[in-house]
Amino acid sequence: MERIQIVVDTNVLVAAFRSKRGAARLLLEKLNDSRWQINLSTAMLLDTKTF
Repeated sequence: MERIQIVVDTNVLVAAFRSKRGAARLLLEKLNDSRWQINLSTAMLLDTKTF
């Protein structure tokens, strides 16, 4: 089965790290599944350090 590729916006990552019960955290938990492949860039990860 081919995995579906997903790109998660920086704002979603930051929101997920800030709240354990928010929609962004729920989304990331749902993506912790072998059906999905999350794609991140170095620039995107560096962008999270500004928050």
